[in-house]
Amino acid sequence: MSRKKKICIVLTAIILLALTGIGIIIGKNWKTNDIRKNAKSTIECMIKSDYSKDFYYISMYGQIKNELNMKEVAKTVMSNMKYKFNDIIVKKDNNGNDFAIIKCEFKSIDMIDIIYQLQEENNDNYSEKYNSLILNKIKNKEYKTKTFNIDIIMLKMDNTWYLYETPDFNNVITGGLYSPATVRENTILNELQKKGK
Repeated sequence: MSRKKKICIVLTAIILLALTGIGIIIGKNWKTNDIRKNAKSTIECMIKSDYSKDFYYISMYGQIKNELNMKEVAKTVMSNMKYKFNDIIVKKDNNGNDFAIIKCEFKSIDMIDIIYQLQEENNDNYSEKYNSLILNKIKNKEYKTKTFNIDIIMLKMDNTWYLYETPDFNNVITGGLYSPATVRENTILNELQKKGK
């Protein structure tokens, strides 16, 4: 075989491999485009507290939500949230249903730090004044931020991808307050169950 033929074969093989690689990348991005789009639009609706369009959310209990009824403090925390999507992995569960995992990085207000600051100032954390103090700290940028690296779960139902509510996601949108509140509620429930026996 001549040298020119060998070079042509090698170049053809390189071009075919490159085209195959490009095809795989395009195919993967095309497959995850709807997932990324619906996750982004849902989070943007939450950040803006505007649920008028493109909100795709399922509660932990399997209910499709048209909006989230959040109080002013929660809305303010979410309006300061930043996020970045990383890898997306698409899988099937044991019943053959599609779901996706989006690796995400969120930056949110560290609400635990704000609560500690206000407790040190001897404020009653159940008053309206307390909520005003929290809102003032956020408005005046008197807060630390916290980074949350979590997996967002997206479920496919009727050819639409929905963001699925998880404890990790709730922890992000509450600035870290969801986990301690859940622990406290479980402790109280356990104590009540012990007394009931």
